[in-house]
Amino acid sequence: MSEQQVYEIVNPSDNYTIKGPVLPCAVGVLLLGDGNYVLVDHLGETALPPFLTEDGINDWLREHAGTSTTDALGEYMDANRIAIADALDTVLIGGRKEYEARLTAVPDGEREAFREQWHDEHRTSMNDIGKRARAIAARLRELEAAREGATK
Repeated sequence: MSEQQVYEIVNPSDNYTIKGPVLPCAVGVLLLGDGNYVLVDHLGETALPPFLTEDGINDWLREHAGTSTTDALGEYMDANRIAIADALDTVLIGGRKEYEARLTAVPDGEREAFREQWHDEHRTSMNDIGKRARAIAARLRELEAAREGATK
């Protein structure tokens, strides 16, 4: 498994982060922002440029996925729906360290409610990136379950 890293999702709305290996995070954010968001790592280096041009996506794919074709991106998405969904499920608004520190005191059965409350208290924009991330993750899981059901 690739290294878990926290990335800032640069967007015109609130401060969000995502955590996981670079490729599932990048593809998840590509879906989340329709190619208009940028991932920045903890060193301030761009991990994912906006995919606004074919050259941009091909260069990025060559560096991170070992291929330069957009067809490979679709193949990666089809083969890695759960990894992408897992990354999208980590999208968090506000300070991740504070959230994770407070989360340790929350009983397991109350964690989702705590996450929702945290999100509501920290969101200032009408553009609800966190809710969209969870919806995309849920849809990816549905697609994977349907594919698994069809192969049985």
